[in-house]
Amino acid sequence: MKSITYNYDYSKQKEFKFALFSDLHADAKHCQKDKLIKNLKWAYDNTEGILLNGDIYSCLLPKDFKRFTLASALAVRDDILDFIEDYVFDEVLKPFADKIIFIGMGNHESSVLKFHGTNPLNTLRRQIKDAGGKCVMGDYQNIIRFNFAHGENRRIRRYDIWSCHGMGAGAKRSRGALEWDLVYSRYDARLYWMGHNHMAETDQTGSYTYANRAGQIVTVPKKGIRTSAWEELISVREIDSPYDIKYGEERHGLPCAPAQFGLLTLSLDNEIGVKDNITLMDV
Repeated sequence: MKSITYNYDYSKQKEFKFALFSDLHADAKHCQKDKLIKNLKWAYDNTEGILLNGDIYSCLLPKDFKRFTLASALAVRDDILDFIEDYVFDEVLKPFADKIIFIGMGNHESSVLKFHGTNPLNTLRRQIKDAGGKCVMGDYQNIIRFNFAHGENRRIRRYDIWSCHGMGAGAKRSRGALEWDLVYSRYDARLYWMGHNHMAETDQTGSYTYANRAGQIVTVPKKGIRTSAWEELISVREIDSPYDIKYGEERHGLPCAPAQFGLLTLSLDNEIGVKDNITLMDV
């Protein structure tokens, strides 16, 4: 787990927006690339930053006996990982590099690191830096903190996100309110963000209550968001087409959510604290 901090000045700007994406699978055969780029473009034009919470790549490599098939290969060449890394950046992410502020690990990146001894996110971080960006590379779990200062005033308002690519895949505990309750009770944050199982939801049922320094009882809401994947839900084939194995279709089945990203809006126009609004959207 990493603790990552971003600093902003709210003396003039009172509202800040951030786009939360996960599970791009941008090198996948069935990635909805045009739709993904359209949404990234909207996020680039309308937010302060883009955050990517794992599975940016599928990285289905020939030695991945669990998922790889020839039909899923992005290209037939020996330097396939180098090709995948360049393809994802050049074809999808490069125009938005200077707004990508966070890249986190997913299970697909972890698999490459475990079995192939290299981390594709290290390459992506260098590519973003070379293109003028300043992104931070996180872990599988992170505490992402936004600090808001008012000019020379030393008082800081903060907003914390617990980000985790996701837990449990298709397990029942990862598909409902129970999982939110578990993470709400374990980690201290305002927003809890996961992806991974290609579902999408927001949860606004969490809260915690405490006594502040003045002895006043305060209840603070806790919110959850799960962002979905950018692969097609179902691969539609012609009647005489051969059957190409699609691991996700067989392993996870349905339901899967339509592709969406999270829009986090933070407002600082009140006297105390940070007001938040979180929603799923697809432009």
